[in-house]
Amino acid sequence: MTNHWDDYHRHWKLLEAPLRPTAETVAIFDRELDLGNADVLLLGVTPELAILGKSMLAVDQSAAMISGVWAGDDGSRRAIAGNWLNLPVDHASIDAVIGDGCLSAVDSQAARSSLFGEVARVLKP
Repeated sequence: MTNHWDDYHRHWKLLEAPLRPTAETVAIFDRELDLGNADVLLLGVTPELAILGKSMLAVDQSAAMISGVWAGDDGSRRAIAGNWLNLPVDHASIDAVIGDGCLSAVDSQAARSSLFGEVARVLKP
């Protein structure tokens, strides 16, 4: 069975709001979370959100999404393949965890509980 996300990247440029964040939505993330000096973990590789934070690590399970959608790595931003339920991130090392519709990609209550546990684990106190 093909992973839905492995094909999704082909249609990314055709999507508009509300399936992709607008500049206004990105500004709300930045303003409300005060991300200017934050080390941010992005669940998924939404390129519109890649501009936020002092540094950003994006984690996505699909290598196809990373290569097809991610804005590109640089000195302060990178994307890696990984599992949100077992984040490849040190304990208490992240200031903020963000995502665009990421909870809708988690398919069960048990998985959501696991994700929330991982988010709590990686966030700084």
